[in-house]
Amino acid sequence: GERVDVSSLSAETHAVQKGLQIAKFLNDMHTEITGKSLPIDLRCDAESLITHLDTCKRPRDLELYADMAQLREDRETKEYRNIKHVPHPVNLTDVLTKRTVARKKKEALREALTSGKIRYLH
Repeated sequence: GERVDVSSLSAETHAVQKGLQIAKFLNDMHTEITGKSLPIDLRCDAESLITHLDTCKRPRDLELYADMAQLREDRETKEYRNIKHVPHPVNLTDVLTKRTVARKKKEALREALTSGKIRYLH
């Protein structure tokens, strides 16, 4: 089903969880075929997610709290090897989530939308 996230942190956490699920599924298939498991390294552009995973601070949103607890547990049980922040200098979603954004980013998003590179904004 669909899920409505109330914050960008919640959306990023959910996206990382979905990515981990897919990576685990593909790794299970790879292991079945080759007999060898590969380490899973997670990458995201949400620096706040990385920070929150390493703190004891509890978010007010209970669903977000549960999602973060699951990611912490998955890290402890070695479901993935690490998670790191990868910054992107022209992150187009900044236009939708930040108050002040460089004109270059706004123009890049407009170009991506009009050229068909991005078809849907959810």
